[in-house]
Amino acid sequence: MAHRRRLSAASSPVPIAVCALVALGAAGTLGSDPIAAEAERFKDAFVEVTPDLVVDGWQLPFAVKDRRSIKGMAVVSTFGANRQSYLRGHRHTGLDLVPRPKPKGYVEVLAMANGVVCSIHLSDPHPTVVVKHRLVDGSIMFTSYKHLGGIDVSNGQQVTAATKIGRLYTADEAKKLGGNYDHLHLEVRKDFDDFGVASWLTMNQRDLDARFSDPLAFLKQQLKPAAAAQSAPAAR
Repeated sequence: MAHRRRLSAASSPVPIAVCALVALGAAGTLGSDPIAAEAERFKDAFVEVTPDLVVDGWQLPFAVKDRRSIKGMAVVSTFGANRQSYLRGHRHTGLDLVPRPKPKGYVEVLAMANGVVCSIHLSDPHPTVVVKHRLVDGSIMFTSYKHLGGIDVSNGQQVTAATKIGRLYTADEAKKLGGNYDHLHLEVRKDFDDFGVASWLTMNQRDLDARFSDPLAFLKQQLKPAAAAQSAPAAR
């Protein structure tokens, strides 16, 4: 069932408070912890739920021929780079990627492993689905899928690596939205205490390291034979 996005503080096309933060930052009066200040507005998009299934392996988020091969994806933009959108100089908290080869028409986005949907927030051009994962050692981590042109899951839904999360924007749809949004912004998260807002409010290496892992490094580590040991991102 497709998820219908409602326009609210947690699903507006451009978060209203972010615009205010940009103005405050330009004036030199930005608070010391804008992530904590903004997180409360997005709390209602989050559901506290436990994954039924433990992660038993990781796969690419696309329906490519071999989902356990890093060769099935192409990188558009790397993790950690400085960005000029929203707050100038914020850090890129994910990896922008597309399947390789990129098919014509709609590109499906699949969950990377067993888990449960715990947050659906933002609207065009940033619709985002967050999946909570439970690892074999009992620890918790999250994967986040942003720039979805359509969403096919709902909050609280249990998922496996075969579950379709949604689809990417087409190039034509992205062009109408004024950007190159026809890619997946994938995040591998150690924590989701910010309810998603750190994706655009992370300004320094400390905050980047606190909540995020490099998705490319994570995928290279995990997309190995099933017998290889699985590991969680380093705890903060």
